[in-house]
Amino acid sequence: VENKPGGGTRVAVSVILATYPERAMRAIMQGAATAVGGSDATGQAAEGAFRSAVSQLPQALSRD
Repeated sequence: VENKPGGGTRVAVSVILATYPERAMRAIMQGAATAVGGSDATGQAAEGAFRSAVSQLPQALSRD
């Protein structure tokens, strides 16, 4: 979480895709988002960052 000088909040996340039960790592999906203003800017930025990362799921699942 980073508070930007203009009043925005930027959140970056990494989501690890692993197999079960072996827990072999298949992919690391990264996302980031910035929200400006509002009482829940951090929550909005976190949700956007997570959605951005998870949007890469189809490509990650299609890898060998």
